[in-house]
Amino acid sequence: MSKRPSFQFYPPDWRNDPGLRLCSIAARGLWIEMMCLMHDATPYGHLTVLGRPLGPEALARLVGEGVPQVRRWLAELEANQVYSVDGEGVIFSRRMVRDEMLRDARAAGGAAGAEHGHKGAEFGKLGGNPHKKELYNQPGKLYAVQRDTGGPIKVGITKYPHQRFNGLRKKVGPIIILGTFDVADMRRSEAAVHAYFDGRREGEWIYAEWDEVRGVIMSATHPPLGTTTHPAPSSSSSSSSPSPSPISSDANASGGDAPPKPSAIDLQAAIFASGVRLLCAAGKSDAQARQLIGLWKRDHGNAAVMEALASAEAEGTPDPVSFITGKLRAPHGKRNHFDRPSGPIESRRRAREQCEVDDGAGADGLSWP
Repeated sequence: MSKRPSFQFYPPDWRNDPGLRLCSIAARGLWIEMMCLMHDATPYGHLTVLGRPLGPEALARLVGEGVPQVRRWLAELEANQVYSVDGEGVIFSRRMVRDEMLRDARAAGGAAGAEHGHKGAEFGKLGGNPHKKELYNQPGKLYAVQRDTGGPIKVGITKYPHQRFNGLRKKVGPIIILGTFDVADMRRSEAAVHAYFDGRREGEWIYAEWDEVRGVIMSATHPPLGTTTHPAPSSSSSSSSPSPSPISSDANASGGDAPPKPSAIDLQAAIFASGVRLLCAAGKSDAQARQLIGLWKRDHGNAAVMEALASAEAEGTPDPVSFITGKLRAPHGKRNHFDRPSGPIESRRRAREQCEVDDGAGADGLSWP
């Protein structure tokens, strides 16, 4: 039996998974019961009791339903690929098995780190990155980035954000810069954030939504200074002072080297606020919505995305993703794809894009890394 009293569960992923949505409410209810049993099973994530596979008859007794009904619901779940079956015919949750493998890898990494003894003692309890010792106890930048395909959020520190971001792009590919924060003590600010997400991170990569990560950054024990200075325009008087802002970000999501003006910061915040609300209302998860918005911003810029979002909201379209994509791709003075038939090539391209966005949400209702 598992010694863990709980497992992570993300309602948006549960409600937006296409396989589960095709199942009846009764089949979905059976699946959550099965997940609870698999959480206590050995091996973890497999539908077993006392090491023995559970068949429909035993499962029916455990959940208090009739065998015919349980067989019918299992058939629904199988037809919609909600669960998998191993070589011995045992039902298992792909996500739960994967989570267990990740936990084991993290535990092994922690044990390996302990072998370094005193070398990790100074920073081990605080968290953070011991290789950046020269940056600790100094003011600088705390940054948060995410791959443009979504997934975990990296929180780190640097004195030179643009060089750091360029280095990250070479390592992990295109990234979305979620924010850079001025902090008085880089070591303690980074360590406070990492310590909060212990058990939900792999190194500096945190498995959480951006709203939660940003809230922790802003309310951590060693919070940001809360001021990001931008040079005043040349036409400003010498007495003019830059406007403070708690967050700064690159001019566009693909990572231009020029820091934005405060108005760009406000525009970016407005884009994500209105865009996430609009797309979530249409059935996308928070992570899927943010990923789509990041891709649109990268390809078309903030102003065009904001205009397209406003148009979609004004039109009240039931399919804002297709509406916004078509509006962004429509050249000025030409009809967009709503005004002309879509050919097979265009249909396949849109299907590929949708698969990229939907990839990563598991039928377990658990967010995929």
